[in-house]
Amino acid sequence: MYLCTLQESEAILSELCDSLDGVSRRMKETATYFCQDVSKFKLDELFKELLNFIKELENAIKVSPTPSQLTHPHTSHTLTPSHRRTINV
Repeated sequence: MYLCTLQESEAILSELCDSLDGVSRRMKETATYFCQDVSKFKLDELFKELLNFIKELENAIKVSPTPSQLTHPHTSHTLTPSHRRTINV
């Protein structure tokens, strides 16, 4: 009735523990990379922030004008980055 022997179960458990240790180590490395407190770092919050960033980026790409739409009002020349003005506030 039992599919695994005790030794097989122990081996599987050992592999699982090793895998969890690896995930924990990677999580700490990720927290350190993003300059976060390792004790408070949560992967689900990181993934939510990344997803939000991607959605905002996709939205910005959709609403931003294409280079062909960036023409100077008095000429038909396409504006290059050097033509754009920056406003200092």
